[in-house]
Amino acid sequence: MPEKNLEYDNSYWKDLFGPKSKFSKLPEEKRLQLLFSLLVFLNLSLAKVLRFFFTSEISKVKERAAMFMRHTPSALTPETQFPPFMVFTAWHKHFPTARASLHDFIVRPCAMEMAAEESNKLITCKDLKIKVNDLTVKGVQNLLKPNTIKEIYQDRAPFVWDLLVHFTSLENKYRRRLAKKGDQKEEEEDWDDDPNLAEDEPESKWRLPPNPEGFLRDPMKAVLVAVSMLIFARNRATNGIPLILGLFCKINGTKSRVMRTLSNVGLTVSGRTIERVKKVISVDAITYAIELVMSDNEIVALIFDNINIFQRKAQQRITNLNSMINATNSALIAISRKDIDAARAQDLNIKLENRGLRVNATLQDIMPTTEDDAHLETSFTVIIAQLLTLHYPGSKEWPERKEFLSKLGKMMPQDRPLPVQKTDARPLGVVDVNEGSKHGIVNVLKALQERMTLTPEEWSTKTRLVLGDWLTSNNLRAARRDREDESTNMGRIDYVEENSMLWHFCLQNTHAIVRTHLGNAIQDPTSLSAHKDLLRRVWDTNKPNYAAAKSLIRHSLIARLVHIVMAKNGCRVWSEARKWQPASFDELIKVAKQICSGHASQKAGKKMRDLGDDWMAHDIYFIRDALLFCEFEQAISFADAGRVLRVMKYWAFSFRGCGQHNYARECAEVLVKWKYELDNELRKILERSWFYNRWGLPGQWIPTDLYVEQLNFWVKCVEIASGNGVTIEYIIEKGSACIEAMRDITEDVSRYFGNPEVRRKSKEVSFEEDMRVLVENMEQIQLHQARAKSRLVPSMKGSKSASTKSAIIDVQVAGAEIWQSGKFTDFLKKTTYDKNLGYPVETEDAQRVTEATEAEKDPLGHESYEDLHGDETNECGLSSLGGGEMFSTGEIIV
Repeated sequence: MPEKNLEYDNSYWKDLFGPKSKFSKLPEEKRLQLLFSLLVFLNLSLAKVLRFFFTSEISKVKERAAMFMRHTPSALTPETQFPPFMVFTAWHKHFPTARASLHDFIVRPCAMEMAAEESNKLITCKDLKIKVNDLTVKGVQNLLKPNTIKEIYQDRAPFVWDLLVHFTSLENKYRRRLAKKGDQKEEEEDWDDDPNLAEDEPESKWRLPPNPEGFLRDPMKAVLVAVSMLIFARNRATNGIPLILGLFCKINGTKSRVMRTLSNVGLTVSGRTIERVKKVISVDAITYAIELVMSDNEIVALIFDNINIFQRKAQQRITNLNSMINATNSALIAISRKDIDAARAQDLNIKLENRGLRVNATLQDIMPTTEDDAHLETSFTVIIAQLLTLHYPGSKEWPERKEFLSKLGKMMPQDRPLPVQKTDARPLGVVDVNEGSKHGIVNVLKALQERMTLTPEEWSTKTRLVLGDWLTSNNLRAARRDREDESTNMGRIDYVEENSMLWHFCLQNTHAIVRTHLGNAIQDPTSLSAHKDLLRRVWDTNKPNYAAAKSLIRHSLIARLVHIVMAKNGCRVWSEARKWQPASFDELIKVAKQICSGHASQKAGKKMRDLGDDWMAHDIYFIRDALLFCEFEQAISFADAGRVLRVMKYWAFSFRGCGQHNYARECAEVLVKWKYELDNELRKILERSWFYNRWGLPGQWIPTDLYVEQLNFWVKCVEIASGNGVTIEYIIEKGSACIEAMRDITEDVSRYFGNPEVRRKSKEVSFEEDMRVLVENMEQIQLHQARAKSRLVPSMKGSKSASTKSAIIDVQVAGAEIWQSGKFTDFLKKTTYDKNLGYPVETEDAQRVTEATEAEKDPLGHESYEDLHGDETNECGLSSLGGGEMFSTGEIIV
């Protein structure tokens, strides 16, 4: 086709106006006006001109039209980069009446086309599709990557994303008012202020990350969820965010009807899908745990604990179908191999050769040494200084507070702490066996061996670590005695190296402190009973709940330390206490040392008893026992097995003195076995099996058995089914092995959407009010002041003459007397293995009955979050044993 030319080219205009026309030299604005006047003169409409311009086949015209439609990225402004944008902007800005037609005929069709194209891109994106049957534990733990999903949305659907962001971030009356005032921190009207959140708690702990300035909520999160809902409603295979939110809702107890409603609006997947996910993850979790025990490069410990669940408790009819599920929950713990000869540590022959060497033990092996006393004195000094720095009235205003805490942390004596490392723990799930007896222990070991797909020979040819509480260890020892005549290692249970875990020692020690120092509120105002009444705590002292007992002990200890400092400085009322603050770190240490020597030592307590001041003697013994508990807690926080064993020496006597003989014997069992019957390599892995670190951070170790108790809590109270779904089959199939993955999902979702797992706790003002009440009472009775008059606490037991006998005793001295009366010899006689005769003929049936009775009275409430969790971020290592936050009252949180 021949090329068309303009009929009126440059030569026509040159002939008409001359080669040097004055019109060509006019300014651009005048030339434009001249052109428009020519359109008017020729009676041409702008629409006809534009139609000719964009439809003409004339080459010169097409070139100019192409230049107009061309995109030039190097240009400086959007109008020069893409000239049609200038027309669109002008149309939209200067012709309001044309907006409707603009939307109907141009914007809307284009937007619908772009949205359809982007929607297709999203629903075909493989990264947004999660196949339930292909999910794994690691996959679920890495599933929630909202930032990655957001990048996919922004890359594949930029128009829809920008449109929704624009929709949510437009100004409104509220934002304009704040901008006008210039104050973006005005109180948020629709924020539910929680009165139970601590006043000094940083905002970042309960709202992370901060919202954009001027917004009550982060609009990006709303857009992320909105896009997810839209594409999930169109194609249910595009289920990234809905699956995550569905897991989060289901795990946190959302009812099935609510789940169905959320699924209908596209926010979550259905409840049935969640159940399928739990089943798939449970299977993979067991496989994942088996990989650990099958690895030749890992030293693995097996820990299990009984879990009891009441079924159909509400069906109180004559045909009552109530029943109790008595099962066993288990997990595998990888032990660090650093500096350990793994082959020697797991050599069964070496373990068996060392049996019976405790015959050489003496009572001196479980008695504290001078070195232990010196270590404990230093630890007590540091702990006292830490508690004063953290909790003395007005200490938060001390200018050198952080520096004091840092120096105290470095000053704390160490023995052999573990290097910081994240613990690899893998739940193995629940088995339908009750481990609370000798027969049950044997069945549990067999069931778990089968679950791990090991043959009896593979399982029993190495030394296997089995962890648990006192009852688990005692039943293993008793079962081994009874099965001595079996022909295989598996039958004789020779391969098991049992190790009693630390949290149950701590639990029993809280009972021991309450039992020892409860006293009588009327006869002894320094007793825990008096402080319990002053603080209006209402729990049963015969069956003290763990969190409540620990809270009372903690409050009473801190109040006594505060009052001692006040008394030393002549302060008589609470308001005067704030006037004192240490002038230097040396002064703080000096005060702590004075308190340690004069108010926390056995020598000081005996002196007060000899002077007839039972009130001060009882006060000193309580402070000593409570500080010993704090030393044990700090030893666990930093995974220091040496410090743990030192405390066990003192507890071996304390438990005896207060009548808790089972754990007194268990302390002796650990100390004697550690010294005589363990190879050095096996001793290392037993010590490392005591501690668990979820995050791999310093100072955040907890006892391994507390980790399993937390798993039990999630099985019993969080991951449990409803109604008739509470069956052992459901728990095994869907509700136990997958617990860790489900917990990670919950925490990740909460953290990303700005609601991390931070439990409610009492306000600081409430805690100080408790301290004030206790301190004012101590001042009223003139507790920490010199008194010439004796203050007898009469014994309430025995004959009439008992009223003149003191009820205050030192349980450590009493325990030492009991051990020296022949009990240590009896302990060796009943537990020492003889290579010729086998295990002792004398059994410990009486001990097992006693422990069974105590187990029935065990007040641990697994339904209470407070019992099993604490402030894992506490910088001084004072919350590694559960029992709630620092200011907790021990009350159950629902």
